[in-house]
Amino acid sequence: MPPPPPTPAATPPRVVLFGRPGAGKSSLLGALVQAGLRQGAALGAEVVDPSRTLAALRDHVYAGTAEDDPPGEVTAYPVRLPPWRVGPKPAADQREALLCDCDGSAADVLLRHPHAVAAGTATSPLAEAVADADALLLVVSAAADEAELQANFKDFRAFLRAMETRREYSRDVGGLPVVLVLTQCDRLAEAGDTRARWLAKVDRRKAIVLGKFADYLAGDADGGSPYLAFGSLELEVAAVAVWTPPLADAVGEPDEPFGVAELFRDGFESAAEHQARVAAADRRLGRTVWGAGGFVGALLVGLLTVLALQPSAGGPDLEDRVRTFQRTEGDAAARLAAKNLPRHKRTLAAFRDAAGFTSLPADLRSYVDGRLREADAYQAYAAKVNAAPAPADARSLDELARTESLLKTDLALPTEYTWGETEAAVLRDKWLADVAPVRDAERAATDFYRDLIRRETALSFVGTFEGDWRSRAADLVRTADGPPFKLADPLPGSRAVPNRTRGGVVTYAVPFEFDRVYQARRDWEAARDRLANLRDLADALGLTAGPGRPPAPLDLPEPGPADDPAARWAELRQAFPKPDADYPGWGLRNFPEPARVELERRLRRSFERGVRSVRPLVLAKLGGADTPAGWRAVAAALDDPPFRDWERLLTLLARLPDANAPDPVAELADFLTRDRFDLTLGGFELAIPDDLRDRRAAPAGKLAITVGGATPQAITLAVEGEGRRANGVTTYRLAAEGSGKLTVRPGDPLAAELPLRAGADEFTLAWTDSRTAAFAWEKLARGATVATPGRPPEPAVGVTLTPGAGAVLPPVPVLLPDTRVRTTP
Repeated sequence: MPPPPPTPAATPPRVVLFGRPGAGKSSLLGALVQAGLRQGAALGAEVVDPSRTLAALRDHVYAGTAEDDPPGEVTAYPVRLPPWRVGPKPAADQREALLCDCDGSAADVLLRHPHAVAAGTATSPLAEAVADADALLLVVSAAADEAELQANFKDFRAFLRAMETRREYSRDVGGLPVVLVLTQCDRLAEAGDTRARWLAKVDRRKAIVLGKFADYLAGDADGGSPYLAFGSLELEVAAVAVWTPPLADAVGEPDEPFGVAELFRDGFESAAEHQARVAAADRRLGRTVWGAGGFVGALLVGLLTVLALQPSAGGPDLEDRVRTFQRTEGDAAARLAAKNLPRHKRTLAAFRDAAGFTSLPADLRSYVDGRLREADAYQAYAAKVNAAPAPADARSLDELARTESLLKTDLALPTEYTWGETEAAVLRDKWLADVAPVRDAERAATDFYRDLIRRETALSFVGTFEGDWRSRAADLVRTADGPPFKLADPLPGSRAVPNRTRGGVVTYAVPFEFDRVYQARRDWEAARDRLANLRDLADALGLTAGPGRPPAPLDLPEPGPADDPAARWAELRQAFPKPDADYPGWGLRNFPEPARVELERRLRRSFERGVRSVRPLVLAKLGGADTPAGWRAVAAALDDPPFRDWERLLTLLARLPDANAPDPVAELADFLTRDRFDLTLGGFELAIPDDLRDRRAAPAGKLAITVGGATPQAITLAVEGEGRRANGVTTYRLAAEGSGKLTVRPGDPLAAELPLRAGADEFTLAWTDSRTAAFAWEKLARGATVATPGRPPEPAVGVTLTPGAGAVLPPVPVLLPDTRVRTTP
């Protein structure tokens, strides 16, 4: 039954913080301040810290420097608690409690030598504080290795046993709150852990600790009494961390403690409730003493009679008690319940250790010994179950399979006992039943995302974006906006085991974190983004159709005066507000064929139309002055609108098919400001059609290339070997005589001629066509003319001169306009 509201006590309830050096106790106090206790935000209480010791400790801890113990064995910090409330009104004024911090070295000595506590002869300040405590917080590092944890657990068990012995001997009120605090739980997290995975590791560590201290779990032998035995302890396990670790699904807050506020809040409340029980027991004891005084004489007479007639320890009384216990012990589920088992064992041990045990009938001795062996075996089995991974802890099918195998083999119920309804067996059966639902949900989630990827693939491998393609893509993205189930919903077939750690129902959040589901989800997210980029680019190029389609700012029209590149760019950014203006997700390398072919075709068309729009603007700036000075003036004007507006559009259109494509405007500006160009003319391939002037012609000499200017230059290239004839065309290889290097400056004239012979007739091939007069060397990459004495030059249809090995011609910018300058040899 709940304790009555406490009346103001002469001494405030005491909470003792007790731990060895290195257990993280001082960090815990620093985190207490960080959690907001001083402001009352976390606990509804305030620590009185006039010396600012705790505040300094908080700064010390979060600065990462070494911990300090308190100046003495025990340092007490007053804590102001809110008034105890009865109904809507406070029943008392604001109360106080004491938070007692201990020196770690003194705690280590007391843990190693707890006999003074058991004997009630404690004289040190720490031992006295522990004896007077209304709640104990025993601190141990959760990140300690197995050997260190085992050593700590051994000492803590001995210390708790000594505490319980002293309190039983003194007939202290039962139910002293003892919390085993696992600190530094942030160190249990590993790289890539999600919050759910980290919390599962924390819960597993708590379950292991509970198994180590099963003797001190709250409860009584018969399982039905609401009262606590004299001197008993109520042991709980709490997990805390000075800060929340960085996790894969959430950014860790390094100044946000984990579980600290709850630990101290519950500790102060438990201490106040325990002190209220003590006060109520004292009042009842006083009334009982006065009321019983009249019966003392008669009781003494009766007592003497009973003592005189009391049977020996090995007589019928012991046998009757054992047989009575045997009849009333209940089934395995009742006698092995966590709340009953400790006192059940103590009763059986008392029977076995009684002086007359060896005189009992063989069946009773066998019964007692067998039940004790069963209790020990069950405790070991329950500890193994508590330490085992549950299906909810798994994060892959392999881990789930290992868990299932463990539950079926190492954790299979012993055949010699009837433990089917015990707490450990029920929990084990619940976990075993959870395996199939987890596996089924994992498969369903994986298949869900793989089906989405399959549908995305079908939408991406298309040759046209017409019809309902756009609406089908939008439907697919909407289908996958959320997971295929609510993560907080329980899995079908998973049940809860009440009041058991890790006994809750398994939710869809567990299989959602499995490796296959995680990878399938990541693959779908990449496919979804690819599909969205494909849809957006197709929209921007005007390839899609259907309701809701945005404008197509990249579908450039034929050149015209109304086309405004600045307005088109603004429309693009408004309709497709990607974070990166370069739209890297639109790169054609991201998309499969044949969709990529269609996108490239439309991009090339828009780019060419844009180029044709810019060239007239360049010519307008040139103003007919096809000279080096005129072109330098054009270069200076390329920093002005509308060239910069066109630059953004054309660069994007050029780089979506080829990420390494140059910026067309910058390329033109650099070209026009150069004062020289180095040509390497080491070799060419010359193709001559067999029907040139209706006759088959062949080179009759060498290709002569001359460059005028202040210092005229000339090179010759001779035909090497016989020509290669194929498909009505003969190809000849021309090799330079000498280095084949020329230096050409803007404005220098250039001529290139090659004599031909067809039978007895001779004529000349000449390269005369260049877009500009200032950059005449460009004519080598353009068409040739053929001239016969007495006849005007004509285009040499089908003749090509292609740079071969050892020939390098500077590239001409795509935006260089054609001034249609034509020279005659």
